[in-house]
Amino acid sequence: MPSAMIHLLAAKKYNENGSASFFIGNLAPDSIEDRIPKDKIHFRDKEDRMQTLADFAKSIDLHDEFCLGYVLHLFLDLLWDKGPQVEHKRDFAGDKDDWFVTYRKEIARATVALYRSFAWAEPLFDAMVACPPAAYAGVPSMPVDLITQEIARKARNHKNAGADAPSYFSNESIEAFTDFAVKSFTDWLGAL
Repeated sequence: MPSAMIHLLAAKKYNENGSASFFIGNLAPDSIEDRIPKDKIHFRDKEDRMQTLADFAKSIDLHDEFCLGYVLHLFLDLLWDKGPQVEHKRDFAGDKDDWFVTYRKEIARATVALYRSFAWAEPLFDAMVACPPAAYAGVPSMPVDLITQEIARKARNHKNAGADAPSYFSNESIEAFTDFAVKSFTDWLGAL
């Protein structure tokens, strides 16, 4: 799965002027910490993840910006899991048992680098923190209180994070991925 800033960068490219609830939707699925329920929310437990996502998208109100952002998050994760994440695992030179820990550290460094690269990042986090919870209650399986806590935590963590540069995921590679993902999402959504 990509980091918060990768999700927000893709969301900005998809709808630069989206509401705070749209951007919250792009982070909401990661509000669940436990791996098994989180994988279930992301449809990683389904054989045909893309079809399950399409069925889910058809079942919710995509005119609700939170719901649209939520679906964009899941779509982006699906592409990331089959692309950059697989590439990182393939290229990882260390002990394969240590791969995931190293990967998460790389993603954390990449998200901080992106946060520091975009003037819109801090004001966007501030707007999401200020957004009333009623604006992001569109997906019944997502507890609003967990989303609220997660947005506040991510805002704090991004503001206070150190500035180690990523060694694997460059801003350029993330820009290319998000360009591809947003075009793919637009085409996919249009075909639903």
